[in-house]
Amino acid sequence: MSDIDGWLLGSGLICYCIAAISSGAEAALMFLNQKKVQELDLDNPRIKRLNRLAQDYEKTMLALLIAKNLFFIVGMLSLSSIVLGEFSGILSGVVLACLVLGSILFVLVTPRLFANSHFERAAIGLSRFVLLIKGVLTPLTWLFYHYRRFLIWLFHLKKGVSITERELLDFLDEANKEGTIEEHERDLIQSAIEFEDLQVEDVLTPRVDLVAIKDNASAAEIEMKFVDSGFSRLPVYAQDIDHIIGFIHIKDFYRKMMHQSMSLKECLKPVIYIAQQMSIASVLTQLQIGKTHIAIVIDEYGGTMGIVTLEDIIEELVGEIWDEYDQVIEYVVPLSESSYLVNCELGLQKFFDEFELDEDSDAYDATLVNGWLIQEMGRLPKPGDTFVFKNLTIVVMHVNHKKVLDIRVDVESEKGKDNE
Repeated sequence: MSDIDGWLLGSGLICYCIAAISSGAEAALMFLNQKKVQELDLDNPRIKRLNRLAQDYEKTMLALLIAKNLFFIVGMLSLSSIVLGEFSGILSGVVLACLVLGSILFVLVTPRLFANSHFERAAIGLSRFVLLIKGVLTPLTWLFYHYRRFLIWLFHLKKGVSITERELLDFLDEANKEGTIEEHERDLIQSAIEFEDLQVEDVLTPRVDLVAIKDNASAAEIEMKFVDSGFSRLPVYAQDIDHIIGFIHIKDFYRKMMHQSMSLKECLKPVIYIAQQMSIASVLTQLQIGKTHIAIVIDEYGGTMGIVTLEDIIEELVGEIWDEYDQVIEYVVPLSESSYLVNCELGLQKFFDEFELDEDSDAYDATLVNGWLIQEMGRLPKPGDTFVFKNLTIVVMHVNHKKVLDIRVDVESEKGKDNE
């Protein structure tokens, strides 16, 4: 090997080292932001350096990106020159290909893997190196930074890295599989992400299931309603259910009506009225502002469509909340390994998710399984009616004069399909 080759080898390895450290530092700093750095010990000199980098995060990451690629390319050119000088023919191509693959693996990929596993320690430990690189490459960083801003202005590009909701949910699933987060934590985060997409019609108690009392009801009638329903609050209507004027709390009933002989109207709490298309996040805000637990959902004609309670909304975040007086409803009851009894008050999207169907409930004009069945059949189903939907055979079990109560769902396995 000549002196020139020795010089090329040395410079190539040095460039590779700088590129590898830059790659690791870039990966480590991707997980840190200024807020996270502020939570560390700012009296530590190394944390102070890290804080300086976090305050100028965009230019810091750009400097590392330039350093990683620039020194990797220079190192690759240096070592490639040696390979082309020492080997010829097909052998030089094979050696060069091995050099490229090995360089990518050990210079770009491996440092990132180590930095991802210990990103906080790596970011702190490499902070001095990053400041040095950032200072040396200031002219290039300035040039690329303004070139990037010019492209954003010219092509109206979105600034920063965006991530879709679907990608975020996929990351949660991966984190759960790897054991980084527990399943209940994954479910809670997923519920919070999807919370804004839910509308009132997805959680309301429909008009037909509404328990309410008339404004001229006697104390005995009201007490019986509270006892039979088990609810702590009951809506009160004037002429009919489309004219709800407020609600009464069970505490006010016993304290004011029974002991202080006040009238029902004097005990009423005001209600708020909302549209079915509102998001439950907006309704939650209105309930908080109004300091109330019940909202009346009105349809396009101004009639009562149903009610939404604070508990209904919170359950969309944390799951079903049962107290000692609630009757626990099992919406899906296994009958055998491939057969299930389904309560038709189950939400349609939850039904699709339960049976792992790649379907979106927004494609249907229904929010419950009952409404979906009526839509699919074009009429109120009868007991014994059967239809096939994808890999499910659905048999109507029980019906009353207004809706389907429950169905049997037989799941056909993929193996059974293949045999056919």
